[in-house]
Amino acid sequence: MVISQGGYYALECARLFPQLVKAVVAVEPPAVPGTAKPSVAYSPHLFIWGDYIHNESETWSHYFRVVEDYRQMLGDSGTIAEVIELPTLGIRGNSHMLIMDRNNQLIAKLVQDWLIKQVRA
Repeated sequence: MVISQGGYYALECARLFPQLVKAVVAVEPPAVPGTAKPSVAYSPHLFIWGDYIHNESETWSHYFRVVEDYRQMLGDSGTIAEVIELPTLGIRGNSHMLIMDRNNQLIAKLVQDWLIKQVRA
């Protein structure tokens, strides 16, 4: 699980070394590797977003669109690539540092449940 700028590096590692990465959980990554469609499916990816992605911040809305294009490209290549937008689940009040927010245990449970689902698939 990586947060913010660390997301780029985890996504790049998953792209370069797919045999070494079991899953990627990226929390509000502002950048992604190139969008060239991979020739193989990568390990499962989950992208998590908090409160500031739609019309709240021009910067974060842009980041979301870039990452969403990448996520869709992954999905088109056969990679499990899912997104959780916390506000759509009624989970609000999050800063950019979701893991430090008051509801971090709830978010951790969502991640844990997603990872367990990937292991069982």
